[in-house]
Amino acid sequence: MNSVFESYANVVKNEWGYYPVFPPGYPLSLGDFGSVDDGIFTRKGNIKDFGITAKKLKGETSDNKIDFSKGVDFNVSLAPSVTVPDMFEASLKIAFGDSSKVFFSFNNCRTTLTDNYQELKNKIIELYNKDIWKKDYYVITELIEADRSTVILADSSEAEIDFGVAVPIGANIPIPQLKMDFLDGKLDVNESFSSKITTKIIAKSGLKPLIKLSQLKVKLSGEAELDSSIYKGIVDEVSDKFGRDLQLSVETDKLELNKEILTFEEVDVKEI
Repeated sequence: MNSVFESYANVVKNEWGYYPVFPPGYPLSLGDFGSVDDGIFTRKGNIKDFGITAKKLKGETSDNKIDFSKGVDFNVSLAPSVTVPDMFEASLKIAFGDSSKVFFSFNNCRTTLTDNYQELKNKIIELYNKDIWKKDYYVITELIEADRSTVILADSSEAEIDFGVAVPIGANIPIPQLKMDFLDGKLDVNESFSSKITTKIIAKSGLKPLIKLSQLKVKLSGEAELDSSIYKGIVDEVSDKFGRDLQLSVETDKLELNKEILTFEEVDVKEI
């Protein structure tokens, strides 16, 4: 697995319980299926190709910002512009260190869930029984869409990136506010310098940067269960980052096929 992506994936999973789309601008939709190669999801199609519809359950998130900047040195400074009269030039510098090489901010996030998960599971099992669905396929059963997305990934503890933005004299914008506006994707910044940065997406609109994946599991004889608690480290009943209560239920199907039991489960980042 790409070490830069692995760091990014681990932060997203451990902090928020999601799987990151990589590259962050890769276009995806609910019901997309595909493979996972070197830890990165590659789309092959949508379950609509098999006559299956993933019904969407949409909602605004109660905590509509998802971000991470731990271990990153973020400095903002102001100086009179030497090129534009009556303007200040704000310099925003992001420097990475040994503890983190990941910086991201997703703003005005909305979640879309699969509202007919049980129906989708049953139809995928039918396709598998007909040798149509491949056992190693993954399918997107939840995704997050953000109005504005910023992702900066580094491959060195010496990496840094600098931005400049013009600020009118007299605007009286405090430096902490400039930092927040950058994190919120509200500034029209220009990159002035970067070193050892592998991925940079700045205030991009309309991305779907985070997903959850499910996969058909084939086991020895036993009970088939739809298990939402497969994300390791999450207790059985918690409130997630969006304030939703996660009721992790178990369902049994008694479905036997050549002594195999088929289950359809959300998968952990570390498993793929």
